[in-house]
Amino acid sequence: MRLFTRVALGAIATMTALFQISDAQAAAALTLRIEAQGSGYNRPDPTNNFFFTTPVYSAAFAVSLDPTDDPNLFVRIIQDTTYVVTFSQTGLTLSTSYFGSRLATQANAGTCYGGGPVAGQAVYNPSCGTLSANVSFGGPPISFFEGGITRVLVEDGDTLDGRQVEYLTNLVPEPATWALMLTGFALTGYALRRRRVAFA
Repeated sequence: MRLFTRVALGAIATMTALFQISDAQAAAALTLRIEAQGSGYNRPDPTNNFFFTTPVYSAAFAVSLDPTDDPNLFVRIIQDTTYVVTFSQTGLTLSTSYFGSRLATQANAGTCYGGGPVAGQAVYNPSCGTLSANVSFGGPPISFFEGGITRVLVEDGDTLDGRQVEYLTNLVPEPATWALMLTGFALTGYALRRRRVAFA
């Protein structure tokens, strides 16, 4: 009877430890979100028309990451694409390794921050960061973007609802871009009007 009790208690202790390890690993997963403003393009029909593109002015990239043995290294593997995020004393870097011909989103980024890789404890300095991203299948990109990072978020767990990776582009210029464009149009109109008056 004592032997049976010891075996049962040992099994319960082992199962409890395994569940605790599993919970700790699940809690250690992260989701990285990066927003940026810059320039790029989308190709609506890459197979028939490689030259027609629609301009984009901002992009948002997000990926859910699994922890590794290194507490500062997080990885996500999706078919032929591997996303690696590394945290260091000076900031974080995102790199993509792509091997294959399937449609995939690739992104590379880096930004400065102070703090750690735990959500809510990192204070980022987006002004020193850049994001470059493209969607391709081994040939010319369907979508391409490059610009300066405006926001970085590190969230606990997988907050993408199982989608693993997310990439969005904005076809509408940001308010600052609109202001710059309108100022340019106004100055151009003023210069043309002065030129007409001078010739009259």
